[in-house]
Amino acid sequence: TDAAGNRSVCSTFSLSYTEDSTPPETEIDSGPSGPTNDSTPTFAFSANEAGATFECRVDSAPFSACTSPDTTTALPDGAHTFEVRATDVAGNTDPTPASHGFTVEPTSEPSAQVPPSGPLPLVAPPPVFISDATPPVISVFARRSQSAGRPIKLTAGCDESCTVVVSGEVVASRRGTGVSGRAARSRARFPLATVSRRLVAGRPAKLRLRPRARAAAREFERLAGSGSTSRARLAVVATDDSGNVSTRRLTIRLR
Repeated sequence: TDAAGNRSVCSTFSLSYTEDSTPPETEIDSGPSGPTNDSTPTFAFSANEAGATFECRVDSAPFSACTSPDTTTALPDGAHTFEVRATDVAGNTDPTPASHGFTVEPTSEPSAQVPPSGPLPLVAPPPVFISDATPPVISVFARRSQSAGRPIKLTAGCDESCTVVVSGEVVASRRGTGVSGRAARSRARFPLATVSRRLVAGRPAKLRLRPRARAAAREFERLAGSGSTSRARLAVVATDDSGNVSTRRLTIRLR
């Protein structure tokens, strides 16, 4: 109301917003597999949310801003771990950074051959090799109940350097009504794409499995939202450098 007594007409408006408190998922798409002679390896990575930013580190160094692909500084010979975490546009940071273990090996250079002078040295006896028949101890951590239609997640580790191969399938079943009007159950199987990763002793790695074919992935997502019951049956096989093998099997319920 102004000084002359005139009143304005009231207007209304509404304001809505969406709160985002879900952190993004970070994944390493490529990097050195197994031992490498490259002391400055390059890693490519991504997140499941558009517009996410990333922070990287090697071993126990502090996280710092990075973009994909990221090339490390020169590293000394030995075992290392590359980690990366994503932060979405709402400021949520992935609490479980993606990790990739690798080993930098020295580059051998041929040495100049100097002819011996004087008497020849004694010839050493051939070395004695002790065979290793002890299989690796493999540890597998996974949630027994995970979301259907999304990548199946697990973490695997070895007590020694080994190669881990994870394979399996998803079995989805759904109750319905048959031609005769009686209750019937339909079942479908979706093979998962095999995942292989070289692990360093004491440095577990996060693994993700998806349906092998794109059409199977779409069908799996459709059944996941139609009241079906799905389970993932996985086999985790670890092979050490001596060829010894350990196997772990697990079943994960998909809801």
